[in-house]
Amino acid sequence: MPVEPSRSVEPRGSVELSVVVPFHDAEPHLAACLESLARQTLRDLEVIMVDDGSADGGAVVAKARAARDPRFTLLQRDRRPDGGQGLGPARDLGARHASGTYLAFVDGGDVVPRHALELLVGSLRLSGSDLAGGGVRRPADGRPLVPGAYRETAVGTHVRRRPALVEDGIVGNKVYRRSFWDEHGFAFPGGPHEDAAVAIRTHVRARAVDVLADTVCYRRAEPPEGTRAELELRAASVCAVRDLLAGLAPDLLTAYETHALRTDLGALAEAVCRMPAGPDRDAVMACGQRLLHGVAPEALAAQRAHDRIRFRLFAAGLLDELAEFHDFRRHRMQDLRYVRRGLFRPRWYAAYPLFEDAERNVPQDAFEVTAEIEARGAVDEVSWSGGRLRISGHAYLDRVPMTPGDQHTVKVWLRERRSGRRVPLAVRRTVRSDVTARAGHALVCYDGSGFTAELEPDALRVGGAWREARWELHAEVAVPGRRGERRLGNPVRGRGHWPPATEVAPGVLLQPVAEPGAGFRLDVRPVRAMVTGWRTADGTVELTGFTRFAPLPEARLTARRVRGGEAATAELDCIPAGDGTHAFHAVLPAAALHSGGDAAEDEVPRCVDDVYWRITLHDGAKDLPLTLDPALREHRFTVADREIVLTRSRYGNLRAVERAHRPVVRDCAWLADGTLHLGGDHLGGRPARLTLRRRTGETRTVPLSWDGAAFTAEFAPHAVLTSGTWEAALDGRPVMVARDRIAALPAPRTGERHEIEPGVREGDALRLTVRPALPEEERGRYAQGLIQRGLYPVLCGTPLRDTVVFDADGFARYAGDPRAVHEELLRRGTDLDCVWLSRRGDFTVPDGGRTVLLGTRESYEILATARYIVGNWCLPEWFVKRPGQFYAQCGQGTPFERGRPGRWPSGEPARWDLMVAPNEFAAKVWPARYGYAGPITVTGAPRNDVLHRPDRAETAARVRAGLGLPADRKAVLYAPAGPPADLDLGLLRRALGHDHVLLLRTRPAAPGDGEAVVDVSGHGDMADLLAVADVLVTDHSPVMADFAGTGRPILLFGRETPRDLIVDLDKEAPGPLLRTCGELADAIGDLDAVARAHTAARRAFAARFCAADDGHAAARVADLVFGPDAGTGRPA
Repeated sequence: MPVEPSRSVEPRGSVELSVVVPFHDAEPHLAACLESLARQTLRDLEVIMVDDGSADGGAVVAKARAARDPRFTLLQRDRRPDGGQGLGPARDLGARHASGTYLAFVDGGDVVPRHALELLVGSLRLSGSDLAGGGVRRPADGRPLVPGAYRETAVGTHVRRRPALVEDGIVGNKVYRRSFWDEHGFAFPGGPHEDAAVAIRTHVRARAVDVLADTVCYRRAEPPEGTRAELELRAASVCAVRDLLAGLAPDLLTAYETHALRTDLGALAEAVCRMPAGPDRDAVMACGQRLLHGVAPEALAAQRAHDRIRFRLFAAGLLDELAEFHDFRRHRMQDLRYVRRGLFRPRWYAAYPLFEDAERNVPQDAFEVTAEIEARGAVDEVSWSGGRLRISGHAYLDRVPMTPGDQHTVKVWLRERRSGRRVPLAVRRTVRSDVTARAGHALVCYDGSGFTAELEPDALRVGGAWREARWELHAEVAVPGRRGERRLGNPVRGRGHWPPATEVAPGVLLQPVAEPGAGFRLDVRPVRAMVTGWRTADGTVELTGFTRFAPLPEARLTARRVRGGEAATAELDCIPAGDGTHAFHAVLPAAALHSGGDAAEDEVPRCVDDVYWRITLHDGAKDLPLTLDPALREHRFTVADREIVLTRSRYGNLRAVERAHRPVVRDCAWLADGTLHLGGDHLGGRPARLTLRRRTGETRTVPLSWDGAAFTAEFAPHAVLTSGTWEAALDGRPVMVARDRIAALPAPRTGERHEIEPGVREGDALRLTVRPALPEEERGRYAQGLIQRGLYPVLCGTPLRDTVVFDADGFARYAGDPRAVHEELLRRGTDLDCVWLSRRGDFTVPDGGRTVLLGTRESYEILATARYIVGNWCLPEWFVKRPGQFYAQCGQGTPFERGRPGRWPSGEPARWDLMVAPNEFAAKVWPARYGYAGPITVTGAPRNDVLHRPDRAETAARVRAGLGLPADRKAVLYAPAGPPADLDLGLLRRALGHDHVLLLRTRPAAPGDGEAVVDVSGHGDMADLLAVADVLVTDHSPVMADFAGTGRPILLFGRETPRDLIVDLDKEAPGPLLRTCGELADAIGDLDAVARAHTAARRAFAARFCAADDGHAAARVADLVFGPDAGTGRPA
């Protein structure tokens, strides 16, 4: 409950809120952070930016913001002498300069939702608590970072009443009362993880805390700690918090240790498994063992089975066993199953590696999961039939088989949230192989988990009358020895997230609700007031509707931001109607639905930009929700720089959404020829093309036609898109689906290679999900396992055929050395059946070859009977190489980096009959790298033949035309091995000028503009890109050795040289080593001079790594594998 403020009179600062933003080398994300603060609905704030010795352009970004907005001030500290001091001193410096009544800290890489600071400050104003905090999520996937702490709102609580708050070691999701901060003299320590101890200390010292379930901060993922020093600092932070709690709040120590074991010690255990043997690994191991020492037994017992096992192995120093367990968790979790032991008191155990292994003797109780087995389930579809509501769904116990006909039961019921009353539903069991496929478990079948339940709406009456109620849907699953219950989740398919309401009695709606983060429910809603119409005119919003009661004279229409703020009101004109209702009419100024502030200079993420307004009828005592007529369509209009959308909430009430202008789809349908039709409107600009962007960053564009504000796009997704999730945008703004049209989105469409499903993400943003078009009986790991254990061994007993199987990068593309060898066979007029297996159906091959989707029965037959295999990756673990099969391995290019353990399955190299190497260096390194003991022949790299053949100019011209590159512009290709460095594209554009184009080949893909900067990450073959590149920019990628043979300039760009290289690039690099984007821009701007200065180094590099590249490598490989006639004879 609320408490009195810390002081009887809270001193008022010069502003209400001070926000301290420390940053160090945060240039790529700092502008978005500051933009999100500038656009806060709480306007009375100051932002104190503290540059903690950045070496990048972050200070320039901050100075530009301060020049535009007087609320922003920049402080600068000297560059940190050791590079590792952490942001703590910068936070303290900012706090000392703060003048607000309240104090907040936001890191330079975070973004803050527009309402967040107003929400937090507003809560403190009302409650008198010392601090208020909210949820933190990742912007990419919405994953919560502290899920237990902010699951539900609680005002005036405390960490001792909500121990999950000890998991909250973040200060960027809180607002502090400044008097509380000063009273206790809080200060941040140096070093990384500096906010954890302060966050926990403030929780303990506070008299009361406001916990808000709302997301108030989006924090980008940081790379995991990998060095000994980083891991030791993380462990030191945990120890500091433990010591703090031991002195201040020993009753919270076990709760914190439970959390720290799962997260921090878990990270140390994973890091140890990745590190090579040596002093660093031993030191990290000892560090983790010290953390384990003295941990409360209750904290260890509270861990789940997989953590209990790895902590036992960690404590005992059993590194080999820990690595084996870690490898299983990373790569083979689909093979995990739960087994039952015991007859009279059966218990369930996880069959991890080491389970019931007498030699390793890990206690059996470490594997017990009886109490951990969770019920899982969801509603899949809701429909009406004969006046009854039909609910189709599924429910099962995790990793416990549920095959049709087994001894298991499923019960389903509705539970009213307030009274607890239950309404059992009659259940008809259904077979659901799709549930098994979606679960992804190789050894567990859930085909028997399906059910259909029907509900007679009258069953939801209370005492014969319709009353407002919220009915949650629950299921219980029981198998011998175990039962589990859960509230059923929401439909997986996005179109099921906005089911329409149905009138079940005069004035009574039954509203299915897909409640985010909670589950599915049915709301019984006697309608007291309903909006039936709206229009905008002359800067006003007119709403019409009716009430089922006589409003008082003082009744008003109110509009208030869902996350706080002052309310706008409008008078209500009411006229009695003959049917006992009262018609109403209200006029609200459109500007009342605008939060103010300047327009965003750039589009900011919608997760932090959208503002939601609740429009209600205030009857003099309370606000009544306005039900929206289900037949009413969304309405959009512009106020100043923003778009206002009148729409429905998930609960069927009127909502207004204030946001940047966004395109909205109102019509989505499949045409007879497989074309997808999209129709909608946009109150903003009129771009010529619709952009489709895959999660990996790859993009496609399709043309748009316009008729005023209305747009239409018609395209064939099966010909344009590859497997994955694709999001639609116009000019960088996400394409939305009108909420009243989401339930009408069309069903998936299956083509020759893909199944494509229109849906939504984040509630109402359009997405297209593309999957391989496997038949239902072949989908999922369980179905594949049945084929591998049943059909495949039979096929291995049939005769071999004159077939050659090609594999590039794990059946991902038509590219690389295998492509070059294939095309050499085609030039020779081979009579072999050339087959490319495709994991996702994402590529085609030229005439003379064919593709087969991996996972089909045909693909198993081909691998079982093919006489030849040519690849550059590894075949599936289930593949059995037969006598008479010949497997040639081309490898992954010249290795400049030490191999990572566990990258290749241990049994893969034993299958190879021959390795073909691009150069002598690779031939010497590969045996140890791959664990290969067979023959290796240096042939040169077949993929590089296109760079050295006489027709290379024609090849380059063809690729340029395919990419849409002007023939008169030089191409600069950026193709790093690892994640791309931070690029200042504006700076590079200026350096490139009008006669160059920058090609980006990165993972994840980086956005281009289609003109000066072009994203080519989705292009199939790197060799094509090297053919058109006039300059290569890379880091330590193997493409450096491929390109060096062309004699063209190479620029090496990266913040630092990796520590685990086996070539000394400081001495042997074929071009300059560039550390900053400015240095790269300078080198591009004076490219001729840079190229001349490194001519000798480039030639020496090419002599070492490209000596065998002469345009005939593919022919040499074909001769080795197939014989000179490339016919059906056995290899030489």
